[in-house]
Amino acid sequence: GKARVMVDAGGGTFKTFHEAGADTDDLDLLAVSHFHPDHASAIPALLWINETDMILSGPTGSDMYPSADEYVNGLFGSEGVFRAVTGGKGLKTVTIDTKAKEATEVFVDDSMRVSALGVPHGIVPAVGYRIDIGDVSIVFSSDQNGSDPAFAEFASGADILIVHLTVP
Repeated sequence: GKARVMVDAGGGTFKTFHEAGADTDDLDLLAVSHFHPDHASAIPALLWINETDMILSGPTGSDMYPSADEYVNGLFGSEGVFRAVTGGKGLKTVTIDTKAKEATEVFVDDSMRVSALGVPHGIVPAVGYRIDIGDVSIVFSSDQNGSDPAFAEFASGADILIVHLTVP
C-alpha cells in the first residue's frame, strides 16, 4: 500500500506522484536508468521535500554523462545547484557499473530485492532494474537497443516487463 521504489523520474513525475497519494518519505529506492532529462529531471523536486533515508541508484558515468554520485553531488553537494535545499538528507547513492557482466544488488530487505544490470543505449551509460517481491518479479528497462543477450537472461522469468523506448 506504499510506494517503496520509483524507477526514473522525468518531467511531470513530482506532480503525478503526489496526485496518486504517494509520499516520498515512503520511498526506499529511487532507481534511475540513465541521466537523460526524460528520466531524471524531476529528481530535485522529489528529493527537496524528502525527510527520510533513501537510496538513489544509477549508472556509472562517462565523459558526456555523470555517474549517480556525480549527479547527486552536482545537485545537493556543497558546490551543488541546490546546495541550500534541505532535501536529500540521508541520501545514499549506489552506482551500478554498466560494464559489469553480472547484475548488481542495489537494495534488499525482508520483502524485496532490487538488482540492476547495464544495458546498451548508444553512448549513454544506462541500466535496467529487476524487482523481486515474494514470488513476483518486475523488470524495467529504459531506452536500450536490445542487443545484449545478458538482458534477456536478467529478465527471464519476470512476471512483468516494462520497456520504455522513445526512438526506434
